[in-house]
Amino acid sequence: MILAEHDNPVMPENGRMMVPIKKAYEMIDKMREKFFLELPVEKISLKKALNRRLASDVISAISSPMHNISIMDGYAISTSDRYPLALQEDIYAGDEPGKVLGKGKARYVATGAFVPEGADAVLKIEDAVIEDDMLKGISLEPWTHIVKAGSDFKTGETILYENSVIRPQTIGILHATGVSSIEAYKKIKVAVVSTGNEIKNGMTKDTNAPMVCAMLETWGCEPEHIGVIPDNKEETVSVIEQVTKDYDMVVTIGGVSVGKKDFIVSTIIEGGSVVFHGYRIRPGKPLLVSYYNDKPVFSLPGKPTGAYTAMELIVRRFIMGETRRVKVDLPVSKDIEFYSKGFDYIVYVEIRDGKAVPLGYEGSSLELFSGRKYGVSIISASPRSLVADGYFMARDNLKEGENVTVNLL
Repeated sequence: MILAEHDNPVMPENGRMMVPIKKAYEMIDKMREKFFLELPVEKISLKKALNRRLASDVISAISSPMHNISIMDGYAISTSDRYPLALQEDIYAGDEPGKVLGKGKARYVATGAFVPEGADAVLKIEDAVIEDDMLKGISLEPWTHIVKAGSDFKTGETILYENSVIRPQTIGILHATGVSSIEAYKKIKVAVVSTGNEIKNGMTKDTNAPMVCAMLETWGCEPEHIGVIPDNKEETVSVIEQVTKDYDMVVTIGGVSVGKKDFIVSTIIEGGSVVFHGYRIRPGKPLLVSYYNDKPVFSLPGKPTGAYTAMELIVRRFIMGETRRVKVDLPVSKDIEFYSKGFDYIVYVEIRDGKAVPLGYEGSSLELFSGRKYGVSIISASPRSLVADGYFMARDNLKEGENVTVNLL
C-alpha cells in the first residue's frame, strides 16, 4: 500500500489503518487545497452562476442604495424644523432623485421613494395630521424610517469572497452590485461508478448512484453515472484507468471492504496512492480515499447509510470546504448503547415534540431493532433511515433526556 504524504494513520482493523475523523478532515483539507489550485477558472454570466464557486472576490461597482430611501408611506421632514410644516410636491417610487426639501417644508414620500435632499426622517402617515395643507406630527429622531445611502454596501466594498458558493439568495445581491459576470471555478466533472454483480444483473436496485449524483449536483458539480462494474478485476482496472483520465474526480460505490471480490481496494493499492482506508466513523467506516492518475478518488461503502455518511462528512467537505450544518441541541428520546468503543457513531434522527428520536428504534418511523443497542450494521443497510431530519455524532452511550447536537439536513 502506498500512503500519500500525510501523518501516519492509526488503529489498525482488518488490515486497514483507520483514521479518526479529525485526522481525516486534515487530510481532506490538504487534498482540497491542491485540487482547487489546479482547477481552471472561467468567467460566467450571473444567469449561470447558481451553485458555482467563486474564484475571486466580488467587489461592488456601486453603492446600495444609491440614495436615501423611505421605508414607509409618510412625510419626509427635517428633524431640525418645528411643526406645522407646509406641504410640497409628492415623491413616489420611481421618481428621479435630486428633489430638495425646503426649510419648514414637508413632502409626501411613498415606500421605496428617494428621500429629498434636506430631509432626515419620515413621519409615518398614521402619525400625520393634515390641516389646511399644513402637517403636524410627533417628534422623530434623525434617520427614522430611512435607509441611508450606502448602508447596504459601498462602492469598492467586498461583497462575496473567493470560494463562496453562489446561492439563490446571493444572486440578487450580485445583481445589486452592478456586476454582470463573475470568475468561477470550472464545474467539477465527477464520474460516479457503481460496483457489484448483484447490481449489474439487476438482483439489487442501485439506490446509491442516484443519491450520490443528486448530492454532487446540489454541491455544484457535474456528475455522470458511468454504470456498474461487475465483480471482475480486469474490468475494474480498465474502468478506473479510463474515468480517472476523463474526469476531474471519481466516486465509486461498493467494493471497499475485505471481501474476496472487493476489487476497488486492490486496484487502488496496486495502481494508485492511498490517502486513508477506513475512518473511525460508523456507519461508513470502510471509506477509501485515494489518488489514481493524480485524480482524487472517493470509494464509498456499498451500504446506503454508510455511503451517504461518507458523502456528507468527507466528500462534501472536499467540494464545499468547512461548511457547517445548522445545529440544534435536543434531548434524545431513548437510551442508546453502542457496540464498539473507539468509534464516532452517526445517529440519524427524526425531530418530534422537541426531542431527537433515533431512527431504527421503537417509536421512530423505522423500527429495525429493539432494546438499547444501536444496530449500526442494520441501519447502515436501510435507505429509509436517510429520510431523517438530521443526525448527531456520539462516542459514548447516551441516556434518555441527555442533550445531543443535531445537524439539520
